[in-house]
This record gives sequence, structure tokens and C-alpha cells, in this order.
Amino acid sequence: MLFIYGSRKKMIGASDAFLYKCPYCEETNTTSIAFFSNYYHIFFIPIFPFGKEAYASCSHCGAARSDNKFGPELVKQSKELESKFKHPFYLYALTILFLLLILLIIIVAPK
Repeated sequence: MLFIYGSRKKMIGASDAFLYKCPYCEETNTTSIAFFSNYYHIFFIPIFPFGKEAYASCSHCGAARSDNKFGPELVKQSKELESKFKHPFYLYALTILFLLLILLIIIVAPK
């Protein structure tokens, strides 16, 4: 039997970094931060999310970096912004369906 499973990423939002100077091109206020939700899936149906990641990119020079390469200023701003972006409810799709199935079995089961 073919069993497709793994993890994927879904973009959950983006925001501009305020008063941040790009370390590559030295331009100010050109950096944006994109937040991604990591989730597990089975047959491409999301089970549940397990973490968030942030990526910064400069609109002027095109430089991009992941959250582990942020400078101290950008780390602080990304941590403040990260709480605004929640995991979408549909990333819990298979978990919700499984719980509803169990609830239906409990209610309908003969006593």
C-alpha cells in the first residue's frame, strides 16, 4: 500500500520590519518578514501544525535569510510579530475529522 506522509509549510502572513537597516544594501525600511506554519500531513491532508518559521527579505537588493540568521534587532521584531499570526484552523483538518468520528461512534454506539 502506498502511504504518503510528511511535513510541509504554509505561509500564514507577512509584515514589514520597522526601522530596520538591511545589512547587505544598507537601505532602511525595505525588509519584510514572512511567517510560515509547519505541519504534518497524510495523503496531503493536514494533521496538525508543529511550529512557525520566519524569513526576512529585502525588497531593494533581494537578500533573504531565515530566522536563525537574523540580527538581534530583527529577532526582537519577529518575536513580537509572530504572536499576531496564528496557525489556520484547516491545518487541524484530519485531527478534527478523527475526533468527530470518535464522538459519532460514542453517541451512536448501542448501549
